[in-house]
Amino acid sequence: MLMKPALFPKFHRVGTIDTTPHLRDGQPMHWAGSPLNEPTPDDFARIGAFVKYSVNVECENASADVPDVFRLTDSDRAAVDLMLTAGQWVGEMDEEYKDNFVTLKVNRRELTADERTGMIEEPERFRLIPVELEDAFRVDVLRRTCLFPYVRLVELGKRPRRIRGGFMADPQFTSGAKNKPEGEEQPKPSVIAGRDTPLFWACAALEIDSITSRDAEAVGRQYVGTFGSKSAEWLDRVIVMGDGMTEPRGLVATPELTEINSVAGPSGPPKVEDYERMLFGVPRAFRGEKGAVCAFVGNDTSYRRARAMYLPNPADERRVFGMAHNAYELLSEPYLIAAAAPNSFAAYASLTRYRMYAQPGAGMRVEFLRVHGKLSPVLMVFRRRFGGQMEHEAAACVCRDMQG
Repeated sequence: MLMKPALFPKFHRVGTIDTTPHLRDGQPMHWAGSPLNEPTPDDFARIGAFVKYSVNVECENASADVPDVFRLTDSDRAAVDLMLTAGQWVGEMDEEYKDNFVTLKVNRRELTADERTGMIEEPERFRLIPVELEDAFRVDVLRRTCLFPYVRLVELGKRPRRIRGGFMADPQFTSGAKNKPEGEEQPKPSVIAGRDTPLFWACAALEIDSITSRDAEAVGRQYVGTFGSKSAEWLDRVIVMGDGMTEPRGLVATPELTEINSVAGPSGPPKVEDYERMLFGVPRAFRGEKGAVCAFVGNDTSYRRARAMYLPNPADERRVFGMAHNAYELLSEPYLIAAAAPNSFAAYASLTRYRMYAQPGAGMRVEFLRVHGKLSPVLMVFRRRFGGQMEHEAAACVCRDMQG
């Protein structure tokens, strides 16, 4: 079957609602530089078969009954056998090495005969998912997010807990400085500093009872759609609101960023000067950077208040920023909606200077509940690892005391 490239939609979508215009409308999707294809019905059928197979394995290990909708059909078994023998996999597995177990990464490769046997006999050592599920998840996330498509995404090949990194400040020249006598220590400018990025698990759960169809394709679509939408909501939230302690560090929790105070304060209303100062609070070097995506960031209420600023003449009902409210622009710059941001927060940022690290693969497991002395599966848990923060404190300017 001819693969069709996945394309960005015309509008950002929240749930089933089209919101702001997409800045990459019609462009091919990429994940950390790798192009993505549109999932086919066969892909979703294989994903659904794998999900049903995983539930069967977990129930067998826990000596629990398999729910009727998850019972494998002959076509499901054939799909799983084909993926095990000829499919590619992503994730990690525990391999025995010198009487210990080490974690090995598996990134888009077929399994060996021993690994296939281990997947069947010792599934607890293998945290692998088929590439069909990985790619369908990526497409779904990119299609649903408002901020995430514009950040700098880095895919990790290893499994570190923290990304060791740093940044170099701009060197400064001074004039009139004299050389110190020989033997005296010369001053060393502090232009290099460490900046590590920890990785965090992001988890979501789907109730077993919410799956009502026996059809593998329907199961695959519901699985990808549910976890894709929740992952998209989480990623957009942490880019702005992440606390940096239990999740990636967002704009709100980065005190080093350039900050302004609004003219009118928390009692409002916003002023044109507030947005001008945010815009020019980011140096031209970042605003004019090749490939940079710079935009105002805030919630829909903040945007409405900015658009509501009227002209001085009471008889003139036109607005300062014009009447094209659905353009989602201020000062000729795009305005991206961060639904989780409070009314008091707004920012102007080069989003391509936010670096997000993503671990390929996912952790999947089933949670059980004992009812009348018998275990029953109740939840499917989906886990992925992310970490992120702004690369440079001058690449964003925030205001934390807009009208509340």
